[in-house]
Amino acid sequence: MTLGEFIERTGFDPTAEEFNKIAESYYHFDGDAEAFCKDFVENHRDRDYYIARADEIAKLKGQVLELDKQFRTECERYEKMLRAHNIAARQKEPSTKVTYAYINQEFSAAVAEYMSKGYSINTGTMDGSQGEVAHVDLTNGDEIIRVLLTYDFIPWPEKEYTIIVGRVPSATTPNLRTHDAETIWNNELEIISSVTYTERETGPMQYEYKRV
Repeated sequence: MTLGEFIERTGFDPTAEEFNKIAESYYHFDGDAEAFCKDFVENHRDRDYYIARADEIAKLKGQVLELDKQFRTECERYEKMLRAHNIAARQKEPSTKVTYAYINQEFSAAVAEYMSKGYSINTGTMDGSQGEVAHVDLTNGDEIIRVLLTYDFIPWPEKEYTIIVGRVPSATTPNLRTHDAETIWNNELEIISSVTYTERETGPMQYEYKRV
């Protein structure tokens, strides 16, 4: 008796494992396939398989719930480990918070670096302002380097201060007197280096700076 013949005669569609058990019962049955199928239907033997299926589903559901519980427990454990790791990592990281005095020191260090290389201050191009906080122009006689401190209110409520070291276009002549010197436009600088700090107000006339 094939699976198709059994389904056609009984209306019950067993799984492969169930049909193996049915075939074994048929082997021990005293009668032909027609009689076996009639007995199967009249005695509602399909109920035994439906009950077995329900038991197996309940068993599997219990296993799934247990696995889900274990999964959630492991997730919580790893999340705790990750939080502890992140806290430890942050504690090891050097603080990025500075004061405005530090920004002044960084600006001065940039100027001092070029002066140590033989550059002198190029006063002729330092007249006027383009809205920056401060700038110092230095020259070695061949080129002009501008150390510039700018500020930006756009990322409100924080303010950004940026120290820019930039090379002035070669067309600008060093060491000219103030009224003879060309204007240096900040937006035309060839940027050599740039570092930005955000400013956050922490109290009346108190500010905290953080390197971006």
